[in-house]
Amino acid sequence: MKKFNLTISMFIFSVLIYLFYVIAIVFVKKSGYGAGIYYFTPVFLFSLYKLFRAGIRETWSPALFMTLPYAASVYLSFVSDLPGWEVSGFIPVIVLMSFLFKTGTKGETPLKTVYMPNIVLTFIFAVFFFSFIHFLKTGSLESALYMAVSIYSPAPAAVAVAVFINFLITTATLSVVLNDLRLFNEGAVIKRIIFDTDSFLTFPHLNLSGIETMKGVTKRDFLALVEKLNAVAESSGEYAENVKKDGLFSHEFEDGTTLAMAPLKIMLSTGAYKKDAVILPENEDGKSFVALAVNGVIAGYYAIEKIDPSTNASLLEMLKKKLDVSSIVCGASKPKMWENSSRIVKTLADSDAGPGDIVVSEKETDTGAVSLVWGGSDYSRGDIFIARPFVSTIMNLVIVSKEVKSRLIKGAIVCSFPFAIPLFAISFGLKIPQLSAVALMLSFAIALAYVSYFKSVNSKKRR
Repeated sequence: MKKFNLTISMFIFSVLIYLFYVIAIVFVKKSGYGAGIYYFTPVFLFSLYKLFRAGIRETWSPALFMTLPYAASVYLSFVSDLPGWEVSGFIPVIVLMSFLFKTGTKGETPLKTVYMPNIVLTFIFAVFFFSFIHFLKTGSLESALYMAVSIYSPAPAAVAVAVFINFLITTATLSVVLNDLRLFNEGAVIKRIIFDTDSFLTFPHLNLSGIETMKGVTKRDFLALVEKLNAVAESSGEYAENVKKDGLFSHEFEDGTTLAMAPLKIMLSTGAYKKDAVILPENEDGKSFVALAVNGVIAGYYAIEKIDPSTNASLLEMLKKKLDVSSIVCGASKPKMWENSSRIVKTLADSDAGPGDIVVSEKETDTGAVSLVWGGSDYSRGDIFIARPFVSTIMNLVIVSKEVKSRLIKGAIVCSFPFAIPLFAISFGLKIPQLSAVALMLSFAIALAYVSYFKSVNSKKRR
């Protein structure tokens, strides 16, 4: 029997109750707006409880962000017919959504990001400014509070969640697995890369650098055939014997198709396979080529490039010059190789690892820095697990991380633009809850667009 998850249940309830309120009360009935106090108070209290449980020292800003409009709507529910629940009732929904990410640490939420306090305080000041001007103009506290709630965009919280989801997906495309929110919540700031040994840098990494196929065979088809033959090889007792004897492995399938795979040189040297259907490489350039033949015809080959340690040294230099991220190598077995690109120290303790640093290791580390683990198949290890253990992968992670702060700030501004509609309407004496509801929907739609917006790290201009 599955364990009952109260957070997910309350999130679903909050979405349904908000949709009911907006559709039935705001757009259909168009009266009785004060009933929102009964609908949204349970959700608000549970959301506040989640923030306190997550650590109020880190979540005081989202707690303040959620509480102010709720308090204003509660007050207006008793003194006015327009309490603004169509806006204030939605913010706890975003807060609960932020707790839906499954991580190794309880109480994690992207609303803990170090940028949240400044964004929230700036936003509250802007809302207070417009509301205060309106108060001076009308002399009505109720009208000023209604304006404050009506233009109270959920953007700061919604964008934080949207940017994190995008960050999670983008890093996954780089073969980087985020096991918790630590890197994101610490501002995605990477100042130093610390290698606990130089094994990551000297390990004979192999990189699939290209695929060439014959006409009529797509790369997807080619890889499917390779996988098909590999599946047979893994279960065949003849595989090791055949490879040792002939340097290749072949198998005839039930449909009459015969597949063979071997290093391209060996396959060509046999003279038994036709080579005219595919363009052969002119030179090796330090690469190895593995070919696949279908019914005696070489259908394609893939190139495997070995990453040389000197290449990693050059990449570390580029990391410092182009991205301003320095590196430290601890207990290097070949210190001279890294002396021009990195600082060399004897042990990990000598690196003074802390916030802003990433420690690269084959095992989890507890240094106060973000732990990046590589090697093996257990992706749940460390704060971050890197499935493609290349320095280039770390560089791409740095590039993606540098975008987080600007996207949070720009997103909070851009997603608040729709609330200019109720701002101008109320300024001219038009108090229409439906306008605020529409503005909120537009704002949330823009925030959702952040989830699907991806910028290739390869297209980023490096200065």
